Amino acid sequence: MKKFKVDEEVLYCAFPNSPTSLLGSERAPALVLYVYEDPAEPYYDYRIYIIKTHKTKKVREVNLFPA
Repeated sequence: MKKFKVDEEVLYCAFPNSPTSLLGSERAPALVLYVYEDPAEPYYDYRIYIIKTHKTKKVREVNLFPA
């Protein structure tokens, strides 16, 4: 079961496990657009909309944090 739901506001971090504190602490507000639950898309968990850049992106759950 996935941690986040569609239309939920989250914080996106491109490099959550980065050894540099600057990259690991960067968070961008985003909205969950789609939750991938079928085996046809095994790598990505979510499609999100990043509010600051107005772009959509496929991401894994480790890149998202509660808002």
